[in-house]
Amino acid sequence: MDWFRDFINSFWESLRNFALWVLDLFIDTLSYALPFILDGIFSVVTALVAGLDLGSYALSYASAWGLLPSQLIYLLNACYVPQCLTIMAGAHAIRFILNLIPASFTRI
Repeated sequence: MDWFRDFINSFWESLRNFALWVLDLFIDTLSYALPFILDGIFSVVTALVAGLDLGSYALSYASAWGLLPSQLIYLLNACYVPQCLTIMAGAHAIRFILNLIPASFTRI
């Protein structure tokens, strides 16, 4: 009966070692492939953002602020309006990004 118990124990140990080997193989493959996948995704995102040409919009927006009288610009800076607009734009961007996550993942 000992030979049967030894066989079962060695079989399960071999099966466990095989599962660990497959898991290590999967993790190693993923760790080597993930940088290539992310590099491709970042290249596409960079190309899309470069195609938007937001620089001309930012320059026209800045020039519109430059047309205001200097007293009004001083008052707006004293009231921290530029910082307020920056914080609100960042909050909206974060909200839009978080809305891309499906509700099934966030409401547990």
